[in-house]
Amino acid sequence: MTTSLRQTVRVYGSLLVLVIGFLCGGLTIALFISASWVVETLGLVGFVLYVLTTFLCALLSFMFDLIGNAKEAFA
Repeated sequence: MTTSLRQTVRVYGSLLVLVIGFLCGGLTIALFISASWVVETLGLVGFVLYVLTTFLCALLSFMFDLIGNAKEAFA
């Protein structure tokens, strides 16, 4: 039971990190278009959370095989 739960958390956690990474990537593109709009929309706290989340997604993608884990959800 715990192995199945651990695998489920690993697979769907990887999907969540990938989705958050795509959202952060979209905000990064928006920063190049209009940085003031992004900062005004997110606020200072939101912008700090955005930066920390971007670094966390990058770190997790190097530590784990996120794409391989996500493929297991659809296999």
